[in-house]
Amino acid sequence: MYMISEYKDPRNHKNIIRNTVNKLHSRLRTILHKDAREGII
Repeated sequence: MYMISEYKDPRNHKNIIRNTVNKLHSRLRTILHKDAREGII
């Protein structure tokens, strides 16, 4: 909810849409899961 309501796109300083939030969340989860499997975090 933070990204939808508070986060601004650095290029045009507008709120980002739900599709963008979902894509960023998916990428973040992938990185965190990979790092957890490798013992980095």
